[in-house]
Amino acid sequence: MANWQWFTKVHRKVFNLTGGRLGASMGGQSIVMIETIGRKSGQLRQVPVVCYPYKDFVTVVASNNGQHKHPLWWLNLQAQPQVNAQLGKQRFAVSAHELQGAEREAAWQVIREKNPRQQVYADNTERELPVVYLQPR
Repeated sequence: MANWQWFTKVHRKVFNLTGGRLGASMGGQSIVMIETIGRKSGQLRQVPVVCYPYKDFVTVVASNNGQHKHPLWWLNLQAQPQVNAQLGKQRFAVSAHELQGAEREAAWQVIREKNPRQQVYADNTERELPVVYLQPR
């Protein structure tokens, strides 16, 4: 198991055991726990993702640390965009929508200001990093 996979597993466990009191932020960045449904397995998957304020909830970036493939959680969201998310102690039913055009660019600018590492990830891959709005339902 890679270091990041181990860290994600521990993060998810701590987050769940504390009801979101611990693990809701990391390195000054807010974390949202997204529950997706595996597009192949049909199983519930939880993934902690750095998030950024947007409209009435948050956006996330499917950066996959600048790798050339999309993260699996994004592929799962594309197949089933109606999911649950937890921000701190609060749970929300959300719909995932990829932002496009001027709306994406405006959100992307805010994201880069809050987390310059996202631009490094974008520079390391040829794919455009999806910016995903988790809209409360």
